Amino acid sequence: MKRNKRLKRFLAIFIPCITIFACLVTFLAIVRTGNSAAPWDPSKKTNVWVNKTGKSWVADSNVGGGDYPADTMLAFHNTIKDDTYAGDVIVLSVRLTGDSHLVVWEPETVTSSTGAKSAVSSLSLTDLRDFNLGEDFVAPDGSTPYKGLTGADIPDDLRAAELADVFSYIAQYKIVNYIVKIEDAGATGKRAADELYKVLSDNDMLARVITWFASDKIGEYIGETYRDMPRAATAREISYFYCNARFDMSRAQLNYKWVVIIVSGDSFIRKDTTNFLNYAHKHNRSVFYTDVDSAKTTPGEFSSRHADGLITDAAADTAAKLA
Repeated sequence: MKRNKRLKRFLAIFIPCITIFACLVTFLAIVRTGNSAAPWDPSKKTNVWVNKTGKSWVADSNVGGGDYPADTMLAFHNTIKDDTYAGDVIVLSVRLTGDSHLVVWEPETVTSSTGAKSAVSSLSLTDLRDFNLGEDFVAPDGSTPYKGLTGADIPDDLRAAELADVFSYIAQYKIVNYIVKIEDAGATGKRAADELYKVLSDNDMLARVITWFASDKIGEYIGETYRDMPRAATAREISYFYCNARFDMSRAQLNYKWVVIIVSGDSFIRKDTTNFLNYAHKHNRSVFYTDVDSAKTTPGEFSSRHADGLITDAAADTAAKLA
């Protein structure tokens, strides 16, 4: 009798453990594999963000490569006009000022010469342009060449630049496409999306820009409000698409309201596989990878699987590896 009780207690623990272990092994097999199929040629797809060149586009998220303060006209002035510039797509982070101007700037705050921080959203464009955007910049040699500049000593190209002005400057030298990331969230992020739509429409740029966002709520707002504004997928949409791709589910393309998936190339749940990319291209959707500078998958491997674009902080290095 005691033996039977002990056996029942053992089985009550053992069977659930085995079940959990089997489920875990199955889960790992699903999320960590998927390169069995040959790359599928996307050359006949109509989505202009599906890369048909046979080599992944280099999406530069750090124009200037650390040699100049990021997100400044100084970085653009010294980089874009160079014939050796390696970026095929330029990634720009934007924020909305307190008086509804869209400026190119990733951090939430700007720093004064005294070290005080001010939120971009609390400043008018005029007040924001009084700040030296090179205040916190540290050069590769450890120097701080722009620190302490104030007033008239601040060069114009180290002051905040509006998105439309950045577009106009780059257009003189390069014809490139853009990923514009809205860094603001909440009500400010929605107003930033409204302003971005206006800027893109006024400058005939809707077809050349993918809108990305730090907050999925902003992505949902764009999807509901501006259906002709090409955008990236939200996290929920990526999860839904991944499940469909993993099991090669047939879905109408109209189910996917977004144009591009922007996803980490260095995540535990692998989305850098041939199967995932094939499914995306089959459904006329593009895939760009972030975190490629630290990913185990090399730029060449991404490209050989027909990854559409690689978002990198080191455009020249990434382009060299794709050559």
